[in-house]
Amino acid sequence: MKKNMINILLFIILFFGCTKKNDGSTVSIQKITNAELPNSVSITFVQKPEIDSIFYITPTILSNPDKIISFFDGTPIVSNKLQNKLKKYPQNLRLEVKNEYIILRIHTNALDTNDYLIQKGDSVEVKFLNKKPFVTILNRNTMAFDYTIEDLINVSTKSEKYSIFGQLSDVPTLYLQKIFNDKKLKTSLSSLNPEQKMKRKKEIESEMINDLSIIAKPIIVSVLKKIDSLNQKELLSKSQYLFYHNKYSIIKDILDVENNILTIDKIQEQLNYSNISSEIYKDIYYQKFLESIEDKYILPKTNYMNLGDFVNKDYRMAYNLVNESVFLKNQNRNYLLYREIDRIAKSFSNKDFLEYFARFENDVADTTYINHIRNKYSLKFNDKKNETNSLVLMSSDKKQITFDDLKKRHAGKLIYVDFWASWCAPCRKALPFSIKIKDKNKDVVFVYLSMDSTIDPWQKATVDENLNNYAESYLIVNSETSNFLKKQNVSAIPRYMIFDRKGVLAFANAPSAESKELGAIFAKLLK
Repeated sequence: MKKNMINILLFIILFFGCTKKNDGSTVSIQKITNAELPNSVSITFVQKPEIDSIFYITPTILSNPDKIISFFDGTPIVSNKLQNKLKKYPQNLRLEVKNEYIILRIHTNALDTNDYLIQKGDSVEVKFLNKKPFVTILNRNTMAFDYTIEDLINVSTKSEKYSIFGQLSDVPTLYLQKIFNDKKLKTSLSSLNPEQKMKRKKEIESEMINDLSIIAKPIIVSVLKKIDSLNQKELLSKSQYLFYHNKYSIIKDILDVENNILTIDKIQEQLNYSNISSEIYKDIYYQKFLESIEDKYILPKTNYMNLGDFVNKDYRMAYNLVNESVFLKNQNRNYLLYREIDRIAKSFSNKDFLEYFARFENDVADTTYINHIRNKYSLKFNDKKNETNSLVLMSSDKKQITFDDLKKRHAGKLIYVDFWASWCAPCRKALPFSIKIKDKNKDVVFVYLSMDSTIDPWQKATVDENLNNYAESYLIVNSETSNFLKKQNVSAIPRYMIFDRKGVLAFANAPSAESKELGAIFAKLLK
């Protein structure tokens, strides 16, 4: 089972300011009452979440970063994400929504989450007590268990530190814990080649899923009975009942697929009966159900490829097999084709991506999927993507400039270049030092060049690092083909360079902003 079997996009931290969502709508942070904003949801976090957000393998080694909150707005794709470090309280957010419901997911620890079904127009208050979230709807009356049922379920399913459902949501992390603590297993794995190691990893994960499933199945039956009982006693509203009943029913189906209990004939019967629903309380779990079917019956038929992504399969073959499948139809097929084109974009050449995207446009009639891929991977469609003779840069407002033109614009000044990326933790850690000293060196132009392969993570990281309003912050358009980057071997980041007043590269491997040497180098070059 792939990482995050139940969770789709785990950790979210929330922006200060305003950001674009994938569908073009905006999310703003401000104090709001929803009486005048019926097409939005406002959420107030009364105090900082105090959760155990780190999954420890040992007291000193961790595998998961902070996780706090996620929003799912009902589109049959992925969650719309907001990022921020939740530094101020109270924290007020407004999310513009098109669907009748969104799901607010709050992490209670590194693996466990609570899901809350929120209606369009709701004003929501979130408090935390003893690392436990309490959600209150301020603008309407709710039933007794509408916003406490997850706590009831999670308490009853607690096993050791994490619930069974939490453990099932992240079996790959449990696998890492297992091999880290089992020296004999670790040694046996080290003797295998990459393909054998991946095969053994999958076997171990399947064994772990099977062991957890034995515990989880009767709990799910009990949970479903509890949900039915609350509904019969009118302690749960209809929409909440449908959401939670669907959630745990599909979790049960996913486990049955994994453990060969739900046969292919039964799966086909179920898929013919239902499609991806437009209702918010069905989408994210139904998607995971479809993914579990593909992982069980289609991915094993594809070739192994050492892609370093913990799946290591030829997603081009997977795309073809999904498209040819007789039991995947309509939106079911469209969603899984979307999943594969997304993975092709991340793991294969631009040529492969463009070839398969052309097929994708013909194979999938749903423009929501097509537009989402176009927006997410807009750099791949850029005509300068394959430029070799210049370093092409793009600003946050999508304007393009070459690095040579940028140097001409700042002729007579030193240029300090910081190569970084949103996913590079050391880069992000060093950025505040760089931003701090740039204000003290007026004769030096600080230029921040991101190596991100997509626009969205870069833009979100620039907001988080206070670079979003800085003129000399760019995304490199042709990072894979630029001769300059190849010549200078810019393959590992963070990396820093200094260009002198004439625009000549003076230091190909300059010290970082944290270094005490940097000031002396600036002074020497300025003379």
